[in-house]
Amino acid sequence: MDSILALINIDLNVDARRAVYTECDLDVRHCEKKTHDELLEIAKSRINVFPYSSVKSCWFKLYTDASILKAAGFLMKLEYETDFESERSEQLLSKAIAALDYALIVAGGGDEKRKRLIQKVFVLLETLMVNQGTENEDEAPPTKRRRLDIPRSDTRHKQGHRQLPNGKCPTPHLKHPIRILRSPSLRTFESWAHKSHEPVVLQGVLDHWPALAKWKNVKYWWYKTLHGHRLVPVEIGQSYNDEDWRQEIMPFRQFLEGYILINDNAEQYEVGYLAQHDLFRQIEGIRADVAVPDYCYCDMPKDEAMAKRHDLFTTKQETSAIEDEEDDDIQPEIHQNVWFGGRTVSPLHHDPYHNILCQVHGTKYIRLYSPEHTSNLYPKSKTEPAPHLQSKAGPASGPINEVQLHDDSTTTGQGGDQRDSISIITQANSVDTSDNQPGTIDMSNNSSVDILAMQLSPDEDWDEKWPGISSVPYFECLLEAGEALFIPKGWWHYVRSLSASGISVSFWW
Repeated sequence: MDSILALINIDLNVDARRAVYTECDLDVRHCEKKTHDELLEIAKSRINVFPYSSVKSCWFKLYTDASILKAAGFLMKLEYETDFESERSEQLLSKAIAALDYALIVAGGGDEKRKRLIQKVFVLLETLMVNQGTENEDEAPPTKRRRLDIPRSDTRHKQGHRQLPNGKCPTPHLKHPIRILRSPSLRTFESWAHKSHEPVVLQGVLDHWPALAKWKNVKYWWYKTLHGHRLVPVEIGQSYNDEDWRQEIMPFRQFLEGYILINDNAEQYEVGYLAQHDLFRQIEGIRADVAVPDYCYCDMPKDEAMAKRHDLFTTKQETSAIEDEEDDDIQPEIHQNVWFGGRTVSPLHHDPYHNILCQVHGTKYIRLYSPEHTSNLYPKSKTEPAPHLQSKAGPASGPINEVQLHDDSTTTGQGGDQRDSISIITQANSVDTSDNQPGTIDMSNNSSVDILAMQLSPDEDWDEKWPGISSVPYFECLLEAGEALFIPKGWWHYVRSLSASGISVSFWW
């Protein structure tokens, strides 16, 4: 523990903190008299604005600095605890980790230097926690621990579930299967992309990924998330088109126990989805488990060619961004996201990127429609409120996630219960409160067509609700673990997890 505190003291010294106060035009002496929580409130008041892109970088640094120092305070208290098995010790560790994770999730770590410091702290914490445990799941954990060991936490995951559940829903019959390419060369893939402009399943291209073996192991996630203490953003509800859909930030163990390791035979369960999250930036230890597919660096068709074939509409801003990324002298930026959940549904939508969706665990059913059929897919309007916002009273309050994180580790939540998760008070940063339309989100890349309803009730006359929908051609596939799917830019796609747990990695470019 001493090494962690010394690292924080060196990398985040007084001069570094004062430089941020000055950059934010704050009185240095006044700031040095404030508590970490007070500094966090100042930073949040400046970050919690719309548009989010207009926030000065110094406020993210201030938020990060206060979070790191707050975590250091919890770790110092933990070092002086005499009983490391106590509930208080467990809470101190959890709160320290939460403070650091919020610096990454809310403020992006401030800047590269601060983000590296946070990652170093997490690496040291993981090393301490692994040393107190055992790498061999068949061996019992050690019976004695050193004075500075961290609380061991609940070890049920070592003794119980060894692998993520893989039970499946009934598999749909494929009427229009997608073409399959087995270990295509870069030239073959480029040729396919230029000539067909269609999706394709790629087999044999992920065989070298360690994630295929590691990520289905519950114990692996247990260690990588510091015994489940790491925080993750989770979408609650089967689909973001549902009125009761919401988002929460919670400890990974709460996500694992409450939404993944549930009884497959349970009559009622709530879907939790760790969706579209760059988990690699947050937990860098898992980055080596995957590799960016070489196909992401291939020469792809220019947007003009695709637009000519599919009449694909893009805004001026999108066109400018696309032209910047397609400069021959610039390597494309690869956006990596993890998708972790069971029995999840992503409604029919399209994205402004090419996508290679890689299935690591479980099975997904995917249906795709060409952008040339956009007008027949009933896209939503830009001003149409999302269903989960229509059911809310009052406007959204901005991008920051207000947290319940107290210095006093014995503080309880409302009603006296110990809170296991940190609640989100405000909406995500995609919520627009301008133009007198509070709480609206641009949903124009989403379709009004409910593919899930069409699948569950195939005998219904869906043409009555969406005229002509039954005659719109589509492709479909069952994406199994170890397979990847190339989704060209602009293609509409609907994704449904058929497994009790599933993990995918998407690469957008």
